[in-house]
Amino acid sequence: MNTPFFSVIIPTYNRADLIVKSIESVLKQTFTDFEIIVVDNKSTDHTVEVLQPYVAANRIRLFVQEKNYERARSRNKGFEEAKGKMVTLLDSDDLIYPDCLADAHLYKLKYPEVNFFHCGNELINDKGEIVKKGDLTPKKNPFKELANGNYISNIGIFIDAAIAKETGVDEAPVLIGMEDYDFLLRLLKRTGRVDFIPKINCGILQHHQRTSLIQDMPVIEKRVNYFVHKTLKENLFTGNFAPYKKNFLSGNHLYICGAAAVRGFSRLAFKYWFKAAASNISSIFTIKHWKHFFVIFKYMVK
Repeated sequence: MNTPFFSVIIPTYNRADLIVKSIESVLKQTFTDFEIIVVDNKSTDHTVEVLQPYVAANRIRLFVQEKNYERARSRNKGFEEAKGKMVTLLDSDDLIYPDCLADAHLYKLKYPEVNFFHCGNELINDKGEIVKKGDLTPKKNPFKELANGNYISNIGIFIDAAIAKETGVDEAPVLIGMEDYDFLLRLLKRTGRVDFIPKINCGILQHHQRTSLIQDMPVIEKRVNYFVHKTLKENLFTGNFAPYKKNFLSGNHLYICGAAAVRGFSRLAFKYWFKAAASNISSIFTIKHWKHFFVIFKYMVK
């Protein structure tokens, strides 16, 4: 059986007008030892039809789900089907730049003990123009940084295939919108290390069709609280993560606080602002904490 070095996993749903650019960005790589796995979530447009020439030419392996299970199950399906030594994820509206896989391959050869690393990315518009440059500053303490918030995009990450499959993405519907963060926390806990290639090798496309988080406040509150309780139940904040448990709790309470504030739920926003302080008293001395306080008042007077 042919074993490519990389399996590029692309989940998709109704991206007929965008996915071709994503696939072509992979096919234009300077490093060519890869396979492309596309998992379609039962698209209702003509995404599957658009992909048929690539299937016929054996450029991609296509799997069509029986219904729309969202990205989590699609990514897990990709992990299950992957033949590569390493897997990397690509959303069907984003791009990887020509040397992305080549740089990742060289990094893995140089540091064979590293099973989880990522590269930089930038926001682009539909003309390919840069909207926002990514941060290329290496993190001195990834455990602390990831506990403070998700700074790693799922685009441009490279994971040992067996570890990705074993870790898996949580498919719970209530977690939709935070499954990426949950996956990365558990992945870092498992590997104990995440490295960084300080180079912009991916473009994240900003467009009106981009999947957005559910806007209903009760759903947001339920999702974040489920995520927090799940993380605590799984004892994730032990070992290297242990010193940053309070940071994680206060950060997620402030996330709910901010979401509530901008939607006009000032009472709920104040509730989580105080919960953030209670979970990590030192947070009241941070700029982030007081920014949220002023955001509440900003939207109260609107």
